[in-house]
Amino acid sequence: MKKIVGILSLFLLFGFGATAVFGEETASSQVKETSVDKTKEKEVTIESSNKKETTQTTEKETQTNQPVVDSSLATKIAQEKMFLNAYLAKGFITQESFNSYLSRFDNVKTDEELKKIVDELLANTDIVNYRWAFSERYINLKINIEEYGRMGVFSENQVNKFLQRLEAAKTLEEIEQISQEVKESANTSEGNNVSEVEKVRATRYLEILLANSFITQEEYNNFSKELNNIKTKIELDAFYKRVANVSKETEHFIGSFYDSYYNIQAGITTSLNQGKITKEQADKLLAQLDAARTQAELDKVFKDLNDLINNKDPQTSTTNTSKNTETNKGTDNKAKKGLLPQTGESADYVLAGFGILLVISMTGYVIIKRV
Repeated sequence: MKKIVGILSLFLLFGFGATAVFGEETASSQVKETSVDKTKEKEVTIESSNKKETTQTTEKETQTNQPVVDSSLATKIAQEKMFLNAYLAKGFITQESFNSYLSRFDNVKTDEELKKIVDELLANTDIVNYRWAFSERYINLKINIEEYGRMGVFSENQVNKFLQRLEAAKTLEEIEQISQEVKESANTSEGNNVSEVEKVRATRYLEILLANSFITQEEYNNFSKELNNIKTKIELDAFYKRVANVSKETEHFIGSFYDSYYNIQAGITTSLNQGKITKEQADKLLAQLDAARTQAELDKVFKDLNDLINNKDPQTSTTNTSKNTETNKGTDNKAKKGLLPQTGESADYVLAGFGILLVISMTGYVIIKRV
């Protein structure tokens, strides 16, 4: 029996020792294999990096060898070609001169070279006058077309079509024809009709200016009559511009007024959604806001909103806070219990266990020897 216990103790000791040694050798071999793999990966990375650098260098050299024309210069050249077509169509230059100038424009590389060619053309007085009239009508019509698109009078497709035709125009007569079609399309467009909502906003705009002394009562009456006869967005846009010209400070004040208006409106909606005020209270505040015409009236609505929020029962927020605190504590405790051991802790536990088994084995062996 003594022999059996002794043999088992020695076998236990030897078995764990061998396992530990084998584990170390395995880990060592894995580290070596990993280091070899990493070395190979580094070599591959270096090779690919060298290839990328070579490719990039080649691309840079290729790009350097190619002549580069600045984008702004390219735009100017395209514009001068457009004018050149207009000069030819109007008979200010011959076909032969047109071909010669066109070839020179194609070879321009700097602003100085472009200016030299343009100055040659502008030596002709007829070209100077025509160029000024052509460019003025061209630019104004382009702005109008883009503005109609912004206002929703024209669809994106309509805007693009008109701009393409304008860019292809070679004479003032062609530009005037396009301008006439633009006006007709704007007047017959369904998107150009002013809605009742837009008229209500315009009326509010006049009332705000009157309440803050930016316009007189007489001016208000005249603008109101004018507003009643407006039918298109183009007319309404022109109306706003005329009203704004009455005072230089009008635009700044209106911008500030509506910033406050929409901020308070958002505050009321948010407070309602968060349960800080009731639906009835929110409706009352929104009605006050809608009737506000001065900054003082807006400030009053803002103060009333804050008063309603501050007069709420504080127990609600306290209860919610305590519940959230308890929930967070519970979450923290759960998280702490589920924490994984940090780096090195697993190894420490294995060594500690191995030491305990070693001591037990040796103790058993000594007892057997004494017995």
